[in-house]
Amino acid sequence: MTSTDPAPTSDRADSPPAEAEPSFRLVIEQLQLEGEYPAAADAAARRRTMANARPTPPYPSTRKPRVDMLARQRAVSGWKPRGDLSKVADEQGFDSLPGLLVALSDSAAASIELQERRQRMVEALGLDRDQPGSREAPPVP
Repeated sequence: MTSTDPAPTSDRADSPPAEAEPSFRLVIEQLQLEGEYPAAADAAARRRTMANARPTPPYPSTRKPRVDMLARQRAVSGWKPRGDLSKVADEQGFDSLPGLLVALSDSAAASIELQERRQRMVEALGLDRDQPGSREAPPVP
C-alpha cells in the first residue's frame, strides 16, 4: 500500500494473523497464492461487523434449533453437509462441532442484519413506493 492508497476497509492487514489456526492456514495460503486474500479478509470483516451488530444468538443446544439452522444455511447457500456433523466440522477446518455451530449462528445473524439494513435503505430512499400495490405514486422529478 502506498501513501496515496486509501486506508483498508477493515482493521486487518494484507497477511493473515500469526495466530491463525493451523487448519485455516492452508486456506489462507491458497487465497494468498491466488491473490484473493485481501478481498476475502475484507468480506469476512464486513460479515463479522454485521454479526456483531446483533445480539448474540442463543447457542443451538437442542436438535430443533440445529436442524433449523442447517436448513437455513442450505437454503441460502446450497451447502449440503453429508453424514456426521462432527466429521463435517473437522473436514471444514473447525476445531469442533460447537465451532461449526457458532459459525453457522453468526452467519445467520449477519444475514438477518444485512437484510434489515437493506430494507431500511429501501425505505429511506423511497424505493418501496413503486412496488405493486403501493398507495403512493413515486415523486416526479
